[in-house]
Amino acid sequence: MHKRLKQSYRKVFTAGIINGIGDRFNQVAVLAMVLSITGSGVAVGGALAIRIIPYLFFSPLGGWLSTVFSLKRIMVVTDLVRILFALSLLLVDGSKDLWIVYTVLFLLAGSEAIYQPVRRTYLSRHMDKEDLLRVNKLEQVLLGIVLIMGSAVGGVVSYLFSPQLVFIINAFTFLLAALILLTLHETKVIISSSKETVLSVIKCGWKVTMEHSLFRKLFLIEASISAADGIFNVLISVYAYQRFQMGDIGIGLFYGALGLGLVLSMWFPIGKKNVLMPFAIVTIFMEGLFQILLSQVNGFHYALLLFSFISLSGGIGKGAMDTILMKQLPKESQGPVYSLFDMVSNVVMGMSMFVTGIMLTLYPSPVMGSIAGGIFIIVSFAGFYGLHRDQSFQGVRVQDKGIEK
Repeated sequence: MHKRLKQSYRKVFTAGIINGIGDRFNQVAVLAMVLSITGSGVAVGGALAIRIIPYLFFSPLGGWLSTVFSLKRIMVVTDLVRILFALSLLLVDGSKDLWIVYTVLFLLAGSEAIYQPVRRTYLSRHMDKEDLLRVNKLEQVLLGIVLIMGSAVGGVVSYLFSPQLVFIINAFTFLLAALILLTLHETKVIISSSKETVLSVIKCGWKVTMEHSLFRKLFLIEASISAADGIFNVLISVYAYQRFQMGDIGIGLFYGALGLGLVLSMWFPIGKKNVLMPFAIVTIFMEGLFQILLSQVNGFHYALLLFSFISLSGGIGKGAMDTILMKQLPKESQGPVYSLFDMVSNVVMGMSMFVTGIMLTLYPSPVMGSIAGGIFIIVSFAGFYGLHRDQSFQGVRVQDKGIEK
């Protein structure tokens, strides 16, 4: 990794941790505040659901912005705008102001939906291809740190202090992240000469994804896994409260275990780079197996261990698949394709969470946990079948002029 680029990634990594932790602090504090001013579980559910909807609209906008503006400027402006959104929550003074909460949550989620595909595009353009695997491993470490510091510690901070203080801390994290990103060196500014529109960017991302077997399969895998992740995200609270009777402490420890697994995935040897896809498929199978075991286990300590194994497997697989996608995508298609992946995965996850909430009134959590694990295992078998049938997972080669099958 070149020295300048290495420094660039350190800045992007640090900014991601800072605004990620702040955002997690915000989520915990907002849910606590909504519950305290309304006493309604439905209102809390609405606060969770409204963070998913913006990805349907704003992810394509992020893909479009990456084709017409500097990536560095987009990330900086997005963080600066989020300062105002976070501070707006200080205006909430009762249930009559619930509309402010929902509006701010919608705008914060929309900003994140823009930020993430732009951030991934920046990494794809500025990191050497031989360093992408290590970079994507570090991205899982970042998520792990955010889970540990943001969700686990955020709950403690929100409990000991007022949510208003948490909102001020959140605004400060966005400011600090923006100041770090301002110092980024952007060597490759690729701006489309044609008059792109958001709709044309969506069409471009869909066309590139569907026309190439590798991208199509990665897309279907990510969408399917997102459905299973939606079930799992709902079950985290159910396991903590209903199965193990550990309440908020249990939720914090579960998130901490997930974060630990993601951090540990950095040091797990993946092997040769030309077997990334088979390796990713194996980890998908293992994640499904661990989720099924988790749905049946009764001991809290065993559950913590399985949570760590689940995120360890998921972090390894996600890092491998992101590396494959980053290496193979031509530069002009990165923003549109990343925005498509983010949009679909988040919308599918949101729909899955909604359906899971309904299904839990009909079926116990062990059944839903087994369904989530079963989805992972089915996806892994489909992946193994695809590998056996053809070589499209590995048979795409990147050249300067684009993609060659």
